Amino acid sequence: YGIQDDGVDQLGSNRPEVGHPDFRGRAQWRHNQDIYEYGTTYVRVLAQAEYLSDKDFLEQFYKQEFDMGPNQDTFLHVYGAHDNWYGSFLTQGRVSTNWWTQTEWLPRADGALIGETFLRDRLVYSADASAGYARLLPATVAPLPILVSNAVPVNTGRFDVEQRINAPFDAGPFRINPHGILDLTYYSQDIYGNDQSRIYGGGGASISATASRLYREAQSELFNVRGLYHKVTLTADYTTVRSNTPYYLLPQLDPLFDNAVD
Repeated sequence: YGIQDDGVDQLGSNRPEVGHPDFRGRAQWRHNQDIYEYGTTYVRVLAQAEYLSDKDFLEQFYKQEFDMGPNQDTFLHVYGAHDNWYGSFLTQGRVSTNWWTQTEWLPRADGALIGETFLRDRLVYSADASAGYARLLPATVAPLPILVSNAVPVNTGRFDVEQRINAPFDAGPFRINPHGILDLTYYSQDIYGNDQSRIYGGGGASISATASRLYREAQSELFNVRGLYHKVTLTADYTTVRSNTPYYLLPQLDPLFDNAVD
């Protein structure tokens, strides 16, 4: 899509009028493919290529997509699972969007084991690991990043292993779930150019109870309702964790928000 546009953007609220190139537009390609599937085993490919001419084009002409759609990233993601094992391969780059802080993965591999049980389901163990080479590219068009963890360009390898264990049990109507976590991470470069390791761990417990009631008298021919079943689950959780490395020494490779919110 392209447009010859010699006006200014009106983006609402108290934001000033915004200038832009006279010729502006976008190009988009998305690909979603099932490679293999049998029972609980599958392999899939998700790919996307995006080009935007300027920072405010998407918000001006595609407001709903800007607010609600996925990030305008360019990537190739191959992922799959077998039973409770998961694996993925990701390569992602930045094509034109230097007004957003983004991470290039060149590449990244992930694997996980989810919900493996031991001792007749008394212990539930999960683990995930990742290894990749990342380039953190801060935005160069205002508004610029504020936090030092995503304001400094960094090229780093990151290797991470996280393990979680739960020991849930029932006590009358209550489900009590003690849990622990241990995460080991190594960065070949932190934001000051030094290699950095991090140990992050802790534990705690949660308690929950569920109440329910069936309303048989709720009937509606129009809405095809034959009773309503209402459930409420109340949960309380206490967890304490510690890290041996302050977060502000490490590049924020995994964004907390999508691009529109950021």
